Amino acid sequence: MIRDRRPARSYAFESVWSIDAPVERCWEFLAAPGQQWHDWWPHLHAIRIWRTDGVAGSRARCLWKTPLGVLLRTQLCVVDVEPLRRVEMSVDGDLDGTGTVRFAGAGERTTRIEVTWRVVTKPWWMNVTAPALAPIFAWSHHRAMRGGEKGLNAILDAAR
Repeated sequence: MIRDRRPARSYAFESVWSIDAPVERCWEFLAAPGQQWHDWWPHLHAIRIWRTDGVAGSRARCLWKTPLGVLLRTQLCVVDVEPLRRVEMSVDGDLDGTGTVRFAGAGERTTRIEVTWRVVTKPWWMNVTAPALAPIFAWSHHRAMRGGEKGLNAILDAAR
């Protein structure tokens, strides 16, 4: 089989989540040692986590099932943390790049979580089809992120 050698396609995705819980509660929940993420994030099909003392240096191997039904494998590594404010990650696997998650209070009981990904696609078929399918890939990403926002709100609401 001949594979196209086109360069990887780059993407910059930004999502803003509005979570009905204070920053401290969001951070505590997301950073908890037993947190598995796929319990509440619909498109995270499977995850294996290696935690360090603290958050920096922690790693996760993820299998995502996108809204399009495509399976993407990623490895995340937390490279920098400012507790209650920011997490910086590197990502490799089917996507290669960086991610930043920022937490900010948006009122007494609401948290604004801004998630930014700057990645390139590595699967050859994604790069070959990117000229036509990039808008669909972007839609799929935003829908998966929206599922994460809804899932986090639901699980935090249920835990009240």
